[in-house]
Amino acid sequence: MADRQSRAVTEAAGVPRGPWIVLSPFGGGVNDGIGDFADRLTSALGAIHPTQLVVRRASWRELDAIDPARTGGVIVQCYPPAFLRGDFRHLLRWLARVRASGAHVVVTLHEFWPPLNGSFRRAAAQWVFKRVVRALVRASTMAVVTQPLGRVKLADAVRTDRVTVIPIGAAVLPGAESVAKADGIQLVMFGQPAALQGDTLRAVAAWLARTPGASLEWCARSADEMRSAWTEAWQLPADRVRFSGGLPAAELSRRLRAGHIALAPNASGTSTRRSSVSALLAQGLPIVAIDGEETSDALRESGAFMWAADGEPAAFVAALDALAADPARQAALSARASAYFDEHLSWPRLAGAYAALLKTAVTP
Repeated sequence: MADRQSRAVTEAAGVPRGPWIVLSPFGGGVNDGIGDFADRLTSALGAIHPTQLVVRRASWRELDAIDPARTGGVIVQCYPPAFLRGDFRHLLRWLARVRASGAHVVVTLHEFWPPLNGSFRRAAAQWVFKRVVRALVRASTMAVVTQPLGRVKLADAVRTDRVTVIPIGAAVLPGAESVAKADGIQLVMFGQPAALQGDTLRAVAAWLARTPGASLEWCARSADEMRSAWTEAWQLPADRVRFSGGLPAAELSRRLRAGHIALAPNASGTSTRRSSVSALLAQGLPIVAIDGEETSDALRESGAFMWAADGEPAAFVAALDALAADPARQAALSARASAYFDEHLSWPRLAGAYAALLKTAVTP
């Protein structure tokens, strides 16, 4: 009887009765943002409380093997297209049982829906994706967005009184060994072609062509995809560009740290919704970036970036030119990048923020 009373008091205080579960539609892989995030988050939470990563293999019906009543809490990784299957309702029913047992469900919204562009196809996709997001937010006790603008974008679809901001962490962390800088002026870039602004990269290519000793190493999942975007979609010369695809995290870190300056020409602005940006900060790199709609005041004020306004490729290259000629400024930005990462984006800090959501007392 005393044991049951003690357990009831413990559960009422919000201390979980079993492991925390991180649910992901994707497993960790080579530069797979959501899968790698789920894997890293699981490891970081494990330092606070036993945590298990569950990846959908064939169906969400696989969750039947996990007793909701013995689950301390659940964090769902949301990428709407990955939930457009008939078994989505099974996931929602399982999450409802988790909540009915007195545990928290937290949904991390990595993506929402495509913006309207006048086409019927885009409008239909937005409608479907909004339904997925609404269903997952309704199934949760708290929703997490990865940048402040996320709350604004979410407002026309769901109530935002249970939405909080927790940034994305870096799947690529620096090793303990020192790395020598490359010869000349080595630029590095990390991210998928679809996330980057082509007009800005055309200006960067022109800068490379007229700057002696300058080169660029671009890292992402697929070397073929990067090369195709650079040489075919953007029609740019590739003689000073190295395309490094599918590198293991340790080697990717070494390649990035060998660079002098990182580029973050993210479409719509550089933000904490991208693990690639967190990775650049983790390596302690000075960064030339686009200040756009998605850029937060916290990043603007971090001291780790040289900024150029969205839609102004010439300003981006001017910032790059000034930074390349100023080693002291590079060192200052590098120090601020490492400090900002440690203070705001390190995995213990992010795991602590998620743990706080899972450990609060459940409101009936």
